[in-house]
Amino acid sequence: MSGWGDRGDRGDRGLTVRLDNSSNSAVELDLGRLIGVFGKEMEEVIKQSLEDPNRVSARTLMELVRQIFTKVVESQRVSELAAKFCIHIIERERKETFLESLLNTCQEWYHERDRIIRASDKAGRWAAFMSFLNELYGLLKRKQVQLESKYEGVAPKLVLLSLLAECCLVTTTQTQALTIQETEVLFLVLTHIQRDLMAEAPGQMSLIVNCLREAFLMSEAPQQVRKTLLQLLELQSAGWQLPAEAVMYYYPGAKL
Repeated sequence: MSGWGDRGDRGDRGLTVRLDNSSNSAVELDLGRLIGVFGKEMEEVIKQSLEDPNRVSARTLMELVRQIFTKVVESQRVSELAAKFCIHIIERERKETFLESLLNTCQEWYHERDRIIRASDKAGRWAAFMSFLNELYGLLKRKQVQLESKYEGVAPKLVLLSLLAECCLVTTTQTQALTIQETEVLFLVLTHIQRDLMAEAPGQMSLIVNCLREAFLMSEAPQQVRKTLLQLLELQSAGWQLPAEAVMYYYPGAKL
């Protein structure tokens, strides 16, 4: 942490913590933005977690995790901010209570997805859940967070990688038709994790590709969904690097 900022007349709401990301530029976690997402009632918890998560009780940290998941499934736009907040805490806590609760909740919400995520009539919750996991995995990997603990004997980032792969399988094999939003997130996730998944679990990647092919062949899928699935299949076939003519097909306005 390189320092705290106070934006004058905004008082505590202007408090920011600046983090160094992989490109050595500063990333701000604005208290006001976090409170805007998680609610005024969480203000003190958020403040304490930003300042020193080791002074926050285990019960409070677990409640914070629950609040984070409740909010991230409501809007895909929250995923990046929420993931940065999680990584900030994980990097600074000593007992890894928050990390353990976070991974437990990731697994619980995945396994109970029909009851917790999809029980609501609100569209896009599953896509938002995948988006959050994807952001979390990317930050955990890029920042090379040094974690002593294992989750059931597996490194935390590999837990997330495996969970993302499972989410991709569930998305491509669900009984209802794929939505455009789900397909777009599927594209983002697979293009993000494909290299790591091939290195860690090539069999799982092959299974995902087979499921993609079957999903593409389902005639009831909307045209935009089928086009995105076809692009994923062609990407995989081309070693995840499309030739120029394929790029022009999928992105007609692209300058090559």
